[in-house]
Amino acid sequence: MNRSMLDGFTIGWLLLPAILGACSSEPSSNEAVGLTESDRIELVADRSEPIVELWVAEGAEVEAGDVLLELDGARLDERLALTRALVELAGAYYSEL
Repeated sequence: MNRSMLDGFTIGWLLLPAILGACSSEPSSNEAVGLTESDRIELVADRSEPIVELWVAEGAEVEAGDVLLELDGARLDERLALTRALVELAGAYYSEL
């Protein structure tokens, strides 16, 4: 036999007790059965606007669809006005063509 085969057999014989030990039919002491439950979730807003008002207190129970807070819409209103102006400008350029 060559040296690489001997090394493979040696490693196999060294790992055999570890492999057989993992096949025990008795439950190990680090197993746990049960349910986990979280009372907090993380909400991420799709906009980074300042919060104007909170509609619920921390820890209050809420249901799907409940309004939790109100965001300041001033920056959004400004962007909407700018977009409308750009659409109007594009329409003016188009009509000149």
